[in-house]
Amino acid sequence: MYKQCDALMLPESFFKSARRSHRHRRIQRWLQHLVGVDEVEIEVVFRSIHRVADLCWPKEHLVLEVQCSHIELSEVQSRIAQYKQVGYSTLWFLDDRLFNQRHLFASELYLRNQGIAYFVSLINSKFNVYDQVEIIQHQIRFLSSSPFPIDLRYPYRHCPTFPIQGPSTLIHRWERALIYFQGDTLDKALHSYKNHFLQGWADKEKNLCRQRNKRPFQRSGWNLWIERYKDILEQLYLYFAKD
Repeated sequence: MYKQCDALMLPESFFKSARRSHRHRRIQRWLQHLVGVDEVEIEVVFRSIHRVADLCWPKEHLVLEVQCSHIELSEVQSRIAQYKQVGYSTLWFLDDRLFNQRHLFASELYLRNQGIAYFVSLINSKFNVYDQVEIIQHQIRFLSSSPFPIDLRYPYRHCPTFPIQGPSTLIHRWERALIYFQGDTLDKALHSYKNHFLQGWADKEKNLCRQRNKRPFQRSGWNLWIERYKDILEQLYLYFAKD
């Protein structure tokens, strides 16, 4: 509990955190128990950068961010840069009620390409964190694999010792990711190096590119309407679904 006089020194994001949704807080508590209550703290204040982390994992120098609503790309980049200033990397958990759809938000595409975002789902009253192989072009997710359950208790620091096979999205993640976890896509890529498990996904991406080069991508009237009013729709969603 913070003293009343301390409240004047707290960052604005601390007071925003009080408005987090019930689902957001449930995911926070679930992630804490998943990693270990002795390892991860909830709602940690970083006064020097005026931020409050959803969860902080000091041992791994990681901030875990839960995202249940739309977020602008600029805000994502700002948080990543600010936490980096105090020696912390960020790892994002995207609620698949909003994310992991056919059309990607710019922020989602950025986080996935950087290799610092996983998805969270609620199935039979139980949360699950997962990763997947996916083929994305022009912010459209054309194909995705079945979910790969992740064990957050086993983090590995990235060590790119050889090129991996797979779609371009996975290659981008491999080049940028600083950490990965047991069971995620990068972990599977490492363990499938000899049997070329992901080569099939690289072939699917090549086939998709050939098909699209043969005939222009036809946007439906509905898709054109969404693209035209995308910014307005995102602002309306951001207003009515504040995290």
